[in-house]
Amino acid sequence: MAHLSLSLLGPFRVTLDGKPVTDFESMKVRALLAYLAVEADRTHRREALAGLLWSEWPDRDALSNLRYAFYNLRQVIGDRTAEPPFLLTTRNTLQFNTASDHWLDVAAFEQYIAESRWPMADKTDQPSAIRHPPSAISYQPSAIRNLQSAISLYRGCFLEGFSVSDSPTFEEWALFTRERLARQMSSALHGLAAAHEARGDYEQAQTCARRQLELEPWQEEAHQQLMRTLLPALTSDLVSQTARGRAIGVLNISGDLGNAVCPVVAYALLGWIGLSGVYLGLRRVVRAGLDLDSYPDVPQRGGER
Repeated sequence: MAHLSLSLLGPFRVTLDGKPVTDFESMKVRALLAYLAVEADRTHRREALAGLLWSEWPDRDALSNLRYAFYNLRQVIGDRTAEPPFLLTTRNTLQFNTASDHWLDVAAFEQYIAESRWPMADKTDQPSAIRHPPSAISYQPSAIRNLQSAISLYRGCFLEGFSVSDSPTFEEWALFTRERLARQMSSALHGLAAAHEARGDYEQAQTCARRQLELEPWQEEAHQQLMRTLLPALTSDLVSQTARGRAIGVLNISGDLGNAVCPVVAYALLGWIGLSGVYLGLRRVVRAGLDLDSYPDVPQRGGER
């Protein structure tokens, strides 16, 4: 029984029994396979598929092009000899067979997300409806493993570098799908970073936060996560190397050493030892997250504020 593997997160890649499939006659044959595989939960009328890929062609010519593309697709993926077949066809409809021997990274990615047990966007969600995961304290080890598995599948954005320039309807669908999956990836990274941060694994939390910022540089919560996870090591170095005396005084005033270096004290230390630029920069980034406005500004060297 032939096994078909479809990797669409990142560059388009298809293998059949472990061997690359490269005999597609055109980008539109590849596009047809990608669309049918991702939208496998329903049947698709031939007219709709023809309009998806040949929207600027007359209907008869578009349907003829679809027949040739489908014929080539069946050949290159060995559909005629597969049992059960990869593609289900009737006189009027086409559909990818989810019961066939195949693997699709998009489906596996979304399954891991769903099994991580926190709310995610579905296909109908808009960006404003995305909900971040709850507190990482509630994460079960299985949920963390599912997030890690989902993230490992994300080689890059959906159909990276893939374009069918004369098929605007397909391009619109690909863009919508790309953005939806990217939002899910960003939320998964946010959740995993929160879980690592709660466990004190700051290096792993930084890795997740940085990768989230690669996807969404404007994401303020990711900036806050990164700053919080950088602070323990940063303040430790500053205390030990440049401000031991002053830091000891601050810590003595604060009381218990184990509870002294909280985020607010950490920011105060940065300003207290004269690193005003660092202090002010970090203060702006995390002001919303830590409500630093409730604390007085720390005096800076040379009267800086």
